[in-house]
Amino acid sequence: MIAAGSFWFLHLFKHRVEVAPHALYVWVAVMATLATGLFWLLLSELFTVADAKRHYAAISAGGLLGAMIGGLLAHFSAEAYGDASLLLLGGGLFCFAAMLTMSTC
Repeated sequence: MIAAGSFWFLHLFKHRVEVAPHALYVWVAVMATLATGLFWLLLSELFTVADAKRHYAAISAGGLLGAMIGGLLAHFSAEAYGDASLLLLGGGLFCFAAMLTMSTC
């Protein structure tokens, strides 16, 4: 769902819909909050309290590393292919994350 919405915004920007930038801002904020909550909910179901104490620091560090790499990827993608490529890249990464999540369940 998140990926489909991200791809839809590419269509809105191509047609120069006036509210598209504002709607994208709200979309990203709501979907990131939803995805983060669902991620931690999934982890709470996978780990016991003892396992969580051992693994959550590494998982959080992975999130920080992902944010750093994502920022670099966004920078180089926007420079090489333009701003519209960020919507395709973001949607693709959401699809990849969904496949990873489905493979662990």
